[in-house]
Amino acid sequence: PSQILVLDGAFIHELVSAAPALLEVLSSSLRERLIAMLARTSPVLDSLPESERLALLQRFRFATVDQDQCIGEPGADSAGLSILLGGEADASLDDRLTERLHRGDVFGEISLVTNSAVGIRVMAREKCFVLHLPKADFESVRTTWPRVVDYLTALAENRLARLEQAVVEDSPVFQSVPLPPRILVIHGEAETRSAYERALGEA
Repeated sequence: PSQILVLDGAFIHELVSAAPALLEVLSSSLRERLIAMLARTSPVLDSLPESERLALLQRFRFATVDQDQCIGEPGADSAGLSILLGGEADASLDDRLTERLHRGDVFGEISLVTNSAVGIRVMAREKCFVLHLPKADFESVRTTWPRVVDYLTALAENRLARLEQAVVEDSPVFQSVPLPPRILVIHGEAETRSAYERALGEA
């Protein structure tokens, strides 16, 4: 059995109007809860122990972005790695929708991994909460958490492949069939490598 105290939105607005400092307390609580949820659920962090997940997320900066505002675009001051904590956003290439982003989705990794300004622009569909790691700070992640960078590299390759596939087929990117996962086998013996090829090919 539980007892729950519920305060409606109108009353909260009255409280915040009377004591503006309360808004910062509520915002801080929301921010901590969203980050804790992300630390438990984000596939980007799967390879890390829980203590290291929070250590990595603490390097990110928290931001609130209003509806129809730009969250990130290549070559801008906002370049870097971003994670959507709340809300929805649209990623587009040359004004063409490439992907709808939801809570927990990562973006900005293509430019970081390829070290080029890929023209993906991200706009908030509604009020969004975002964690952002500037490009200059990404190098420390590269050296401290290489498995996170491996995940981001695979994600970037997959998104670039879907972009390329959509351009070839002239279809909306977000409706393209994702490419099957690829398996890389490195082996020095030709006979063993050939056996791997046969087995994987039959599978």
